[in-house]
Amino acid sequence: MFRHDEREKREATKEHSNFHIDKSQTFRNYSLIGRTYKERCDMYDEAIQSAISVAASKVETYVPKKGKNAGKTMQRKKSKLRKDAVTGLNLYVPVPIDLPYSEYYRWFKAVHDIEVEFFGAENVIDSDVHYDEIHEYFDTWLKEWVMSRVHMHTTVVPRTADGRLCCNEIFTRENCIKLNNLIEEMTQREFGIAFNTGEEPHRESVERLKSKSYVAEMKLFEELQAKKERLCAEMSEYNEQKEKLITEVSELNASKAIACDEIIRLNAQVSNMQTQVSDMQVQISDNNEKLEKQHTEINECEKQVEKLSAEVAKLNATKDEAEQTAAAALNEVNRLSEQVGNLQTQALKMQLQISDNNETLNEQDEEIIKRKKHIAGLDVQISDRKNELEELVDDIVECQKHLVFLNNKKESDREEIAYLNEIKKRLTNDIDELNKTEEEQINKINDLNKEINEKRMKLQSTTAEVRTQKANEAAKNVNKNYMDERANKAHDILRGL
Repeated sequence: MFRHDEREKREATKEHSNFHIDKSQTFRNYSLIGRTYKERCDMYDEAIQSAISVAASKVETYVPKKGKNAGKTMQRKKSKLRKDAVTGLNLYVPVPIDLPYSEYYRWFKAVHDIEVEFFGAENVIDSDVHYDEIHEYFDTWLKEWVMSRVHMHTTVVPRTADGRLCCNEIFTRENCIKLNNLIEEMTQREFGIAFNTGEEPHRESVERLKSKSYVAEMKLFEELQAKKERLCAEMSEYNEQKEKLITEVSELNASKAIACDEIIRLNAQVSNMQTQVSDMQVQISDNNEKLEKQHTEINECEKQVEKLSAEVAKLNATKDEAEQTAAAALNEVNRLSEQVGNLQTQALKMQLQISDNNETLNEQDEEIIKRKKHIAGLDVQISDRKNELEELVDDIVECQKHLVFLNNKKESDREEIAYLNEIKKRLTNDIDELNKTEEEQINKINDLNKEINEKRMKLQSTTAEVRTQKANEAAKNVNKNYMDERANKAHDILRGL
């Protein structure tokens, strides 16, 4: 409907399904709000999403008839619209018959203001005035030919005051009468003419009314054709025979036209089926593209798994090096402890020698002093070695912490690898489902091709039967007319005798 109402989209359309649209007059159409096609679509989408949000925020009670909760009063939230929900109304308002052309814009603007106030500005998408649909048609109520009028289309989203989407509460008989009375009062008050024409209200769709008008036009045409045939029948005998042959030919042409229409209809069905087949082929190609994307995602996941495996190998190598460093540090600690024990034993031996050699103590004072200095140097070395041992112990503690960190990282990497494997399995399952879907679509295409061939065969047989039947009827009519003519002549001859 947005494409039908909006002027730019209307001008861009090459061929309209409504053959009454005069594209040379489309430039005169205008919008009273001025929203573009995209702005209308965005406003419509926002209104529908808002109605869905309002419905989802409310809780409704219901009583299930089946299941374990059958007969109990339950509550639920609506998270989506019903399949048969009416999401938009298109109001058709023609200009009054007696309104001057110069007042058209002011009258349409006043009607638009009434509609905005009646339905709410947030629910009125736009109002478009059309000058390019003026044509002559047969009114089935007046039983005469009339000219259509300039009219306005207003698109409305049927939302209630609390934001719910409910056409049954908005588009009621009372509201239609109220809106019609508001327009009537405004027209009489500001323009001094009547909006209502006293015609019977049309409670059918525009397409249905157009089809009725077309049927009435065809009936009127057939009546005129019958009158013409009756006048031609009053001519001479030769002209009567000629007209009979012409009517028979016209009947054959009508049957031929019916058969041609049937062929066109069946060809349209065939073309529709072919478009469905092409759409299915496009869908199959889209599915193939999805399969290729999923294959690429699987390859990327496998590459990530390989990278993580390489990092795990590096971490294992780093762990081995740290363990080797810790073992070397422990060996060094053991060696230094052995040296400390040896030095302590040497000090004990020296003290025993000093106690045993008290007599030679004075002579060996210098040697003792030297020994003491050597022991002091050894004590310094021992303290240095102790500091080194403490540093090594700290390094061992850091290595152990690093090993714990590496083990934790290894566990997390294992979990991530398991997660990636699970994703790989899911993608594989999706690929299998897509393959099944593709096979089903191929089967559907084959079924459609079979149905098309069957319909073609039926069409050929039907056309052949129709042609033979019409030819037989025409031959019977010719023979009957000829025999009637001979009988009439014989009767006239008998009367003359």
